Parts: sequence; C-alpha cells; structure tokens
Amino acid sequence: MRRLEKLLSSLIVILICVLIGAAALQSKQLTGIKSTISQVVSEAKQVISSAVNLITNDSEQSESNTSGKPAEKTKAKSGTPAIPVESKITSAPASDDAQSSVTEPVAAATLNSVWGETGMKGLTVYEYGKTLLNSTEKSSYCNIADAVRNVEPQLKVKTVLTPTQIKKVYEYYIYDHSDIFYIEGVSLVYYQEGNEYAYTFSFEYKYGGDKAKINTMRSQIRTKALQMLSAADGKSTDLKKEKALHDVLIKQCSYDLKAAQNQEAYPDSFSVYGALVNNKAVCQGYAQTMKLLLSSVGIKTLYITGQANGGGHAWNMVQIGGKWRYLDATFDDPVYYNSKGDYTSYSTISYTYFNYTSKDDRTIGTFDSANPFSGTSENYATMPKVN
Repeated sequence: MRRLEKLLSSLIVILICVLIGAAALQSKQLTGIKSTISQVVSEAKQVISSAVNLITNDSEQSESNTSGKPAEKTKAKSGTPAIPVESKITSAPASDDAQSSVTEPVAAATLNSVWGETGMKGLTVYEYGKTLLNSTEKSSYCNIADAVRNVEPQLKVKTVLTPTQIKKVYEYYIYDHSDIFYIEGVSLVYYQEGNEYAYTFSFEYKYGGDKAKINTMRSQIRTKALQMLSAADGKSTDLKKEKALHDVLIKQCSYDLKAAQNQEAYPDSFSVYGALVNNKAVCQGYAQTMKLLLSSVGIKTLYITGQANGGGHAWNMVQIGGKWRYLDATFDDPVYYNSKGDYTSYSTISYTYFNYTSKDDRTIGTFDSANPFSGTSENYATMPKVN
C-alpha cells in the first residue's frame, strides 16, 4: 500500500511538472517569444525526466533507503545488531591526556558553528559533517536542521547544489544529529530551473509527527541527560569527563537483546530515548547517546557505523587531547552466556573498547559519494585520522 501511495504521489508530481512546463510556455508567448510545439514537448520531457530519474533511482532500493532513518538505511543500522558477547574486562585507564519552508539566508555565526542545536537546552551535538561542507552546502544544512528541529512537514530549498550534493548534505546532517530520535524518513523531489534546483523535502516523523508528544519526549531526554552529565562535573580533563560519562551510561543502560532480535517491536531502543529514558538500547542507542553526552561537555564526538563480529554495528570516534580515538560503550557493556545457554547482562564495565586505535573485529562503513542515498553509503566521505 505504501509503495502504491508513493507511485501515485510520483505521478502527481510528474503531472505538476507538466503544468509548470505549460505555464512557462504561456509566459513566453505573452512576452512575444516564439515557442514551437516540439520545444514545448522537449522542455516538458526535461522537467519530467528530472523527477522520474529520482523516483527510478530510489525505487531500486527499499522505500526507506531514500530516507534519514538510520535503522533501515544499511546493515549497520538494521537487522540483528552485533551483540557484545564476553568482552574482556580491563582496568580503567590510569593515564591522563590534555584534552515549513526555511530558505532564509543563514547567519554567519550559525553557519560556522560546529555545535548544533538540539531543541533541548543544555544539550548539543558536534556537527563534524558540517565542517566538511562549503558555504552553500552549509546553508542548506542549516535549513534542514531548522526544519527537522521544528518538526516541519516540508522544506523547500532553491540552490545551485546538485542532487548528489544535496543528498550528501542531508546524510551528513543525519549522522551529525544523534538527537533526532523522532525522524522516520524523507522523500526528496526536485526540478531544475536554469542553473538552480528547486528541492522539496517531505519529512516523515515517528509518533504521528505530534509536536506536543515529541517535545514531551525531548523534555524527558533532557532531564535524564542532565542527570548523567552531572557525573562529569568538576572533572579536570576531557579524558576524565569521557570516562565518567562512559561509566554512567553503562551503569544506567542495559543492552536490549529483544530489540536486537526484533527491531519493529522495540523501535525506541535504537535511539537516545531508549538509552536515556527507558534505560534499554542496542548499539545505535548507546552510540547516539554517547555522542550527545560527550558533545554536551565540549568533547568532539562522531557517531559512526559499520560491521562488528559479523553484524551491523554503531560506535563512536572521540577527540581527546587533540587525538582521535574509537569508543564503543556497547561492547564495554557486554552480555554473557548463562548456564542455560541464554544471553545474560551483568552490571560490569569493560574498558576494552575505550579509546582504542584499532580492532580486528570491525570494519567502518564507507560513504558513497556518487549516490549518498544508496543502501550501502555510511558515515562521511572524509573521516578523522586516528593517530
């Protein structure tokens, strides 16, 4: 039914495009510019082709592959996540290191800021992806961020950015903003006007797009997050803050084995809401929450995806003392086989995956620069160097 609805919507878009072409012809005739019937057909075909190309390309994937829904976009965000089994318990590090339509022009201060607004006072996210963009791309990035933060159903943007560029901008925004637990997906329609493109983003939200409900859930997240952030109060270095937040998340959140085996039944466990409010999450929830907490105390943190132990996985990169390291709170909160052969979670904290530089059990996903909306595209085109 959803695919039929999409097809019908696509046909409507094409019809609208034809009307636009006809209107353009009429305008030309009124100004005395001659247009033949063949020229009209040619112009209409060109407009329709742009819409059909987008629909055709995206229909080759599942419907959610054109969206920002991390849980369905790639294997790293769907299916059965890698379960953190029998991780070795190690001692904590002893060393310390230094440590609606939104097309208005974006203020320079917002354009250049690397700390993104979340709609939750006192909480922020590090916008690494935005640092990789040029000024025109950053402007569209901020437009998208404003629209989604305000739970707007649509966003219209007119820009010189190509479809590939605008898709890249959207994907970078999705990876940067671990706070948007309520985004379900997006459909993108566009047509070309001269050297510009007119884009329409139609956002799909969870919880029926109910702003009041989403704001209530934001308030719940904020309350729990600020309580956790108090664990970092008074810590003298970024490393000490990182360890304190790593530990408090593991103490208060349990790995959700049921969600790992049935995502549709436990969707909240794939977000910061599950980790912070329900105290249950899978790797995606752990990693997005770790990014939110660490960013909120000024530590540059990335949410990254890939493969681990043969399954899709999500974890983090953090900058501590000017050096980038990997951090995996999920695997530092391991589950074990009990005497009955079932998985069991224990209240233990591991540091095996705390600020490591490499592990043989995992592979970081790569970004598809040719088609950022493809089902295999992950992370960013340029990743920080671990040194």
